Amino acid sequence: MKLIASDIDGTVLPLGELEIDPRLFEAIKKLDPKKAIFVVASGRNHNNIKKLFLPVADEVAILSENGTAVWNEDELIATIPIERELVQTIIDKLSTIPNLEMYITTPTGGYIIPKDRERAAELMRSPIRQISLIESIDEIEGPIVKVTAFCYPDSKTYFQTLKDLFKDDGVEVAIGGPNVVDVTVGNKGAGLKKLAETMGVGPEDIYAFGDNYNDISMLNYAGNSYIVETDDPELKAAARYSTKDVIGEIEKLAEEFKRDEAEEN
Repeated sequence: MKLIASDIDGTVLPLGELEIDPRLFEAIKKLDPKKAIFVVASGRNHNNIKKLFLPVADEVAILSENGTAVWNEDELIATIPIERELVQTIIDKLSTIPNLEMYITTPTGGYIIPKDRERAAELMRSPIRQISLIESIDEIEGPIVKVTAFCYPDSKTYFQTLKDLFKDDGVEVAIGGPNVVDVTVGNKGAGLKKLAETMGVGPEDIYAFGDNYNDISMLNYAGNSYIVETDDPELKAAARYSTKDVIGEIEKLAEEFKRDEAEEN
């Protein structure tokens, strides 16, 4: 068994675009599910990923919420939750930072404790996120797996500040997009490891694709890693290969796996 794991935004979906190139779906359909599985790894929620990958939704595994919710065949098989006391600590600390909103997620839902009502209303109109307004995390049922800071004007302005803010709390802080910094106790690498172990797949049979800092753990875990071409030295160092065309690389892998299966038969 082999796994092909890929981030979405900036990797197989150019930033600002809403639909994935159908070439990717065709490549996924070429995979024999007994021999190779495509894994979608994203900071997005499960339902949004399913809609985005609708033509192949029943043929992929999903690592949603930056790998902290692991899904296979529409079944939630693992989570990497944040303890409630720590969630409250994260919220209290983020509340001291101006010009950001907090988005709290479970494997199946998202919640905002609004600081700025206008910005919260803008976030609730997002087609990517399903959001409810709450006053306290006591209103949230189920495991909390991620707290996201929506940063204005951008995530890079706040990233180091937030890393320093949480340096003693045992959490992961990663840039997830132009205005997004995610706080978790897990990551895409940990989620991919959980999925791979349930399938008996070792790192040497995993191919991973990413473009951003929240992909580094996944790229480090996979035996075969690809970064979208970049000038960033930290991102370059995280992967064995770089590429301008992720979908093209996935197409090549699908064809290679198909040839290998034919030779075996």
